[in-house]
Amino acid sequence: MNIDHTELVYLLLVLMIPLGAALRHLALRVENSLRMEQNSGLSRWLFAIAIGFILGGSVLVKLTSLTHNGVLFLFLVYIGVGVIFLLSSRAVVWKEISERERRVLRSASMIRRVGNAMLAAIFVFIPWGFGIVVCLPLLIGCAYARRARTWMDQGAILWTIAISMKSGSDLVTELDLISGTLSRRFRRRVDRLAFLLSHGMPLSSSLSCVPGIVPNSALLTIRAGDTSGYLQQAVVDAATHHGHQHRLRPMSGFSPTMATMYVMCVPLIGSFIVFGLMKWIIPKFKEIFEGFDRELPLQTVSLIETADFLTSGPWALLLFLTYLGLNILAIIGFMKGFREIDYPLVGRFVRRLDVPELLRILSSTADAKRPFEETVHLMSFAHRRSAIKDAMQKVEQHFKQGDDLWNAMQTTGLITRPESALLKSAQDAGNLPWALNQVADSLERRFAFRWMATLEFLQPAVVLFMGFVTLFICLGMFMPLIKLLNDLS
Repeated sequence: MNIDHTELVYLLLVLMIPLGAALRHLALRVENSLRMEQNSGLSRWLFAIAIGFILGGSVLVKLTSLTHNGVLFLFLVYIGVGVIFLLSSRAVVWKEISERERRVLRSASMIRRVGNAMLAAIFVFIPWGFGIVVCLPLLIGCAYARRARTWMDQGAILWTIAISMKSGSDLVTELDLISGTLSRRFRRRVDRLAFLLSHGMPLSSSLSCVPGIVPNSALLTIRAGDTSGYLQQAVVDAATHHGHQHRLRPMSGFSPTMATMYVMCVPLIGSFIVFGLMKWIIPKFKEIFEGFDRELPLQTVSLIETADFLTSGPWALLLFLTYLGLNILAIIGFMKGFREIDYPLVGRFVRRLDVPELLRILSSTADAKRPFEETVHLMSFAHRRSAIKDAMQKVEQHFKQGDDLWNAMQTTGLITRPESALLKSAQDAGNLPWALNQVADSLERRFAFRWMATLEFLQPAVVLFMGFVTLFICLGMFMPLIKLLNDLS
């Protein structure tokens, strides 16, 4: 019986999905036997292998004339990789974990992340053109949904820790109780955290050893509280501020996912349309006008020259890399959180956004009547953003030379002169914690207002720009018909 490539791919899809689920189940048993001690991500790595060979086989069958033997070879390689990986993990199940094996498992987890990124790039940017339009909104929507679930799970963990410390109950027991209500990836992190706490590790150190279990801003607040001796209040402050982070988001019904998809997908669809017009329609126009000894309209000539300019030389590569970079940044930002990303090039220009967080940490230190040296030193090496680290290192140097803290922060550009004068007056009057919180709230309200005002300007500007581009394309395509009819009449 003759089976074409498409039916063969469908058959492999049907076979690979249950096989991938079985491998995932076995890998989960391997991870459970380790009691989540190293958080290796073994099951996700194997599941990525399954999805990777499904997509990779589909792409190869679509783009090449792959024979039946080639597809069967891919299927066998997929099975072989999964079996080898499971057999290599049997030593992990049967004996104690060594440091070398821990490093191997961490490396496997990193390879899995890189593989997922490569597969996503292959699936989005290499196959069918319109598949990009379908997959891009899906990726952005999934990333935004994943970020929303992460935000909920992190808030639940922070409030569990805060309530447990306030009531004096056993934190490990409380974490075990809440673990069942969290997503699967956060269950593993909570199990890891409970394991470290049960072995006597301090709370701030345990949270630092489990990446992503709480936001970086909350982790910095908790570490500062542990250093200054107000850990319980620091946990409460971190949980409260985590719930109030939506204050910086516009309240006018603005949807970041819809805006991102509009900005990303409309130019992409427009480029496909223009490419089709330039490939099939414009040559016909040229032949018709040459047959009637007429010249193309100026609008059409301008459209052709613009398309040639954007698709020739370095401009095509530059536009493609810009588009690819914006998509990657959007997906990472929605998945991880834009405020959690360290911007290496523009971090210096947006570091004022992190000043409210610094002021609240200093407010807790002042409320505990502790010196600022330890807190400033902590923020100079533990902050998530390199621009804030550099600024706080300079503040620490000025502070050690005997300069006032607020003068040092003003010199480095973290606070303005009126804010520095206000904090000095509040320190002299004895109400410094209240003043620091008020300045932080004022800065956040100001940032929220500016963000909303910017969006109110950008939304119609982007729509108008897209409208002008559409008008330019439509004029370039319809003016030849109008001119030809006018000349012939």
